[in-house]
Amino acid sequence: MDDLPPYMQVAVRLAFGEDAGEALMFVKRVAEEIGGLPPPGMGLRDTLAAAIALDWLHQIAGVGDLRKVSDGSCGGSNGTVTPATTSGLKAAAASAHLGSFPATEAVAWNEVRRYLRFALSTYGHIALKFLGIVPLLGGTVVKDDLATVAALTDRAAVLHSEWIGSTYRPGHLLLLDHPGRAVVLVFRGTLRLHDVLTDLVCHETPLRGGAAHGGMLEAAQRLLDELRDRIEDALRQHPGYSFVLCGHSLGAGLATLMAALIGPTMRVPAATTMGLTAGGGNSEGAGGDRLATPSAGAVAAVRCYAFAPPAVLSLDLARAASHVTSVVLGPDVVPRFGMASTMDLRESLAVLHHEPVIMAEIARRRAMQMTMKAGEAMGPGGTSDQAEWDTTQLTWLRGQLPVRSKLFPGGRIVWTPTELPAAVGGPAVQPQPAPLPTREADFVVVDQTAFATLVLCGSQMFTAHMPQSYAHFLLGSVRAVN
Repeated sequence: MDDLPPYMQVAVRLAFGEDAGEALMFVKRVAEEIGGLPPPGMGLRDTLAAAIALDWLHQIAGVGDLRKVSDGSCGGSNGTVTPATTSGLKAAAASAHLGSFPATEAVAWNEVRRYLRFALSTYGHIALKFLGIVPLLGGTVVKDDLATVAALTDRAAVLHSEWIGSTYRPGHLLLLDHPGRAVVLVFRGTLRLHDVLTDLVCHETPLRGGAAHGGMLEAAQRLLDELRDRIEDALRQHPGYSFVLCGHSLGAGLATLMAALIGPTMRVPAATTMGLTAGGGNSEGAGGDRLATPSAGAVAAVRCYAFAPPAVLSLDLARAASHVTSVVLGPDVVPRFGMASTMDLRESLAVLHHEPVIMAEIARRRAMQMTMKAGEAMGPGGTSDQAEWDTTQLTWLRGQLPVRSKLFPGGRIVWTPTELPAAVGGPAVQPQPAPLPTREADFVVVDQTAFATLVLCGSQMFTAHMPQSYAHFLLGSVRAVN
């Protein structure tokens, strides 16, 4: 909206507030920069045909299976992403594991499941009922938000709550988790319009030699300034407790960024004591001035659990966040989504559209698969020859795109290739009578660069992101919290 007359810009800020007005003007600039769909010179039918062709290439080349993406095959140390090589796309699962992080056997799965419950609690009882996550808890109908928090968090004490929020200040809870011996700060995911604005202010902001998601970094910095005293007071009163950050979606992004701002440990100043000056006397008499005397403080460990995290940190910063564990389900689109990946997708569709030979060959291969018997049809990854051709085309296609700086989810990323059950992702899902079997074996640790590209894979790229998908996959049921 910079092209608006100054008086109109002032009117926008007055109508929506300073933060929301600035966010709206930024979103308008981004929309103009990226451009919409269809790309120039293409109609909706052309765009759909190119999207179907790109989806085919992704599926047969196995791009959606991150076990086949090599560590570093499409990323550089400066955070830019270069076209992946054929060998990178077809690398073995082991090469996708991060050497700097332990394997999934070392993931604290009990904590992952525990703090997913905490993250879910911030959505409130109405949203959780609508999503089918907690229609019942222990046989008792949940009637308010605090009852939901108590049921999901093993009755953690609520030290501070903000359910509505504002732009750059989403809903959050500060909780005291005695069984987990932790002070827990939980951020809510996107639920209100002002949360959407925080999501969409996605320019890269400089941070410690790298970059971060601008809107979420602003929110994380503001909330850290606002809540630091409360957090430190709680940690002072409970020596030996750690500080845990967690959240889903937008909440995961804020948790990751605040963890990055704080680091793996948090120094907690001891309570200030009051003492007399050397001249003695009392606080009201001559020489009786009282001095604030800080004593030695403690250090609390910091951990972060990010569920369905957005791309919020440049590559080096994301890899360096060793105290962050990010959990991603299958085709979840949000960890891959950003300005750069969106522009890549748009340009990829345009490039394919202007390659009629490739489009015709993809159409021929799709038609051939449809005529095969069900038992002979190609699945994701295809046969070696089929996958080789599609991988070669993808490698060529990515080579046509400019190198762009990108952001990534933070820390150690544990991802599952397992396809989500058809029922997961809809509000009609009913809770299971008991937790489903442990699914830890389904997860692998993958590098940030595995999320450099938007992968088209149908509706599950959206439904996989929903909180009920994570609840049902990792918890099976949240009726009872033990």
